[in-house]
Amino acid sequence: MDEDSQAAITSACAHLGTKVGGIVTQVQEHAAEMSADSQRWQEEADARRAADARKQEAARLPWEVDAADEAKSILSQDLMERVLALSLDERTFLDAAPHVVFEFDFEAHVPVIMRLLELDPNLAKMHSRLAPKVDEEVFWRRFFLRCAQLRVRARRAHARARAHARARA
Repeated sequence: MDEDSQAAITSACAHLGTKVGGIVTQVQEHAAEMSADSQRWQEEADARRAADARKQEAARLPWEVDAADEAKSILSQDLMERVLALSLDERTFLDAAPHVVFEFDFEAHVPVIMRLLELDPNLAKMHSRLAPKVDEEVFWRRFFLRCAQLRVRARRAHARARAHARARA
């Protein structure tokens, strides 16, 4: 092969190598973008699932527990009685809970608030009586905080009772 042909082949190979290198770089950049997009989509999907779970939890009446667990039906009845009793005590709505961190999304709770006002005439009376004194969101935040505290206590008592029953068996 003559020198001109060899130079042309060498030049073509170098040009081809540059082109292939550029293509590889573009593929790597696109792969990185796709990976970042995939991660962002996964994070968005996780955030949507978490928001849906919060909405679903907010839509549940405060005493409702996992309906699939028959053992919790007694817990649900006891909890319902305790939650309904909250609406009889003004302190539920007037006393701030110091040093308590409680996330409360008022807008997400509106459907269950409407159900509660229909189901519990004492709560409806207390709400109308205290509406001029207490901000709407504060009223409901305090109520749902007390409900959450009751749920925690009820779960702990239920767990202790089950552990005690197992220990005796």
